[in-house]
Amino acid sequence: MKQRKWGLLMLSGVVLLSLSACGRSGLNVSQPSVSSQTTQNSKESVTAQSQAKPPATSFSISQELDFVQKFLTAYTTYTSLNAQKSAIKPFLTSSMQKQLAVGTPASRETNQVMSVGQNLSVWQNDKGEWLGLVTVKINDQTSSVQVFLVGLEIKNQKLLVSQLSSPTQE
Repeated sequence: MKQRKWGLLMLSGVVLLSLSACGRSGLNVSQPSVSSQTTQNSKESVTAQSQAKPPATSFSISQELDFVQKFLTAYTTYTSLNAQKSAIKPFLTSSMQKQLAVGTPASRETNQVMSVGQNLSVWQNDKGEWLGLVTVKINDQTSSVQVFLVGLEIKNQKLLVSQLSSPTQE
């Protein structure tokens, strides 16, 4: 008798997990219907919903890591400040573009800055924030280690940088 109850408990747990997974994947889970026509319509609805690509509301950790690495590489390796602004623009939210003045060209004197980012390390802290550690060499002179804190946001199914700070630059 105990084995039967235990088996029923396990079976109900599996069913609940399956229903929960269907709900998270965007499948339409509805109550069983007496009408065969309604059942057929439900099956068609579930099939159509599962075949349509849902909008990206989240990205995997590896996708975010790859994005942050590409952004920090573009941010720290450039031949001029105007080249840097052009390279990082697609990575930024519109508010970050304004904050970093990517639409405003650098003056002729300051545009001559060249930078090479090396030894890039990126990881995520306990709060889910992305941290980057980069050795940066400016104008082929001395290198410095810089730390970056990068905040991400999803807009129009794309990852974008919504926050950038660097305690080593402040």
